[in-house]
Amino acid sequence: MKWRLGVIAIFMSVVGAMSLVSSNVISEADPYIDEILYSADSTESNILVQSGRDNATYYRYLILDDYSEAPDNWFESNFNDSGWLLSAAPFGDRSSDGVDPNTDWDTSGSSPYSDDVILIRHKFQVSGIVTSAEMDVAVATFCTPYLNGNMIYDDRGGDSRAQEYWNDDAAGTITPSSFNQGENVLAVYARDYVGGWGSSNRQWIDLQIRAQVFEPTNESVIFGDTILVGITGGNKGDTEVNEFNLNITSNGTLIKNIFYDTIPADGYGFSWLEWKPAEIGLNQLNVKVTCNCSDSNSLNNTKILELNTMTYSLETTNEDELIVVNGTRTVDIPIEV
Repeated sequence: MKWRLGVIAIFMSVVGAMSLVSSNVISEADPYIDEILYSADSTESNILVQSGRDNATYYRYLILDDYSEAPDNWFESNFNDSGWLLSAAPFGDRSSDGVDPNTDWDTSGSSPYSDDVILIRHKFQVSGIVTSAEMDVAVATFCTPYLNGNMIYDDRGGDSRAQEYWNDDAAGTITPSSFNQGENVLAVYARDYVGGWGSSNRQWIDLQIRAQVFEPTNESVIFGDTILVGITGGNKGDTEVNEFNLNITSNGTLIKNIFYDTIPADGYGFSWLEWKPAEIGLNQLNVKVTCNCSDSNSLNNTKILELNTMTYSLETTNEDELIVVNGTRTVDIPIEV
């Protein structure tokens, strides 16, 4: 019994010590480097979602009398829209500036009007990493778009103008982190508004998404070419990082320092630079992050990118016989590569 009491006393002491340690946890920054990616090409400008005007882009859609009838979570990526109708944008009630609607969306009746709301969903693919993106919208009269469940903006438009390609008051910037590599889902709630412009109701929704896309590669590059390098990373800590600095070198030569005043807790993003590898064959790009902060985890502070450069060698033969007797002859042979 005495032995058991001793064990219990020791165990209670250990628990007390553990409780003391856990109650004095210190918040800490954790700057890190995740990946170093490169592309032989600059970021490419792409239209990720074409307008119905230009491409008759297809959407799943649902027309309602009021938004209160909308299904729960209809804008989320995993929402099952298989029961909705399928048709092409633009959705509208009349032609405008030579553009005809591909699908009829026409309110009717007297106030409150029927078919006042339309919900549309479109799936599209992204290959590469989106670095910036813009959305152009032609709408009559208001809309709220979502990308992968994230609201892009809330209820923009105007009740005193028709749709245009494009309506400036409905344009929007899309946060690059909202995109997935692979499948993405664009969901839009559009509504009519009766009043204002001659008190005449009209309906229209069509849009496109333009983006700059970085497509990384593992292929060798041509010696002498400049490549675009993307460095991902940030701060895994629960407090902000001050004076976050990326020191980037190759073969002992400084390529660039990239400096940020602060990186918030759980912050993540891309840093970009152009680099011309100096060696034929294997090249290394060394990246190290430092900060003016307390960082006990140094294992994720460095990263090395290795890539190979190559040169082209050309060999040509001349099948024509050259006969030179007691003299010289100059031959000019054009070569196309």
